[in-house]
Amino acid sequence: VLFPLYIYPKNCQVSRDICAWKPLYDSLDAYPTLQFTVIINPNSGPGGNRTFPDASYIAAISALNAYANVQTIGYVASHWAARPVAEYQADVNTYAHWASHTGGNIAMHGIFVDEASTNTADIAYY
Repeated sequence: VLFPLYIYPKNCQVSRDICAWKPLYDSLDAYPTLQFTVIINPNSGPGGNRTFPDASYIAAISALNAYANVQTIGYVASHWAARPVAEYQADVNTYAHWASHTGGNIAMHGIFVDEASTNTADIAYY
């Protein structure tokens, strides 16, 4: 299952029982042999100039990464190959840096590139 999770994880740092992502956790529990790829999108990318996401995202992503049947991947917008490459690469590097967080497992297992160009001339961009 490819699941674009573009919902803020409200209350996830408080309790899993009141977390906005609880319906997903319930599905993961109900179908442990089904593989889920979950796209994490804090803010059309990793969330601006922060090194790590906020406490709600840290709690929620850590909970997802505890499942054996989940792979989390970070969202990056390419604006149809019009976004400056340095910005695009900075988002990828920020997600890669999340693996170094010591307060929870928020590592991403890949990148989802959205708004991809269909022009073959843009292949080098990607």
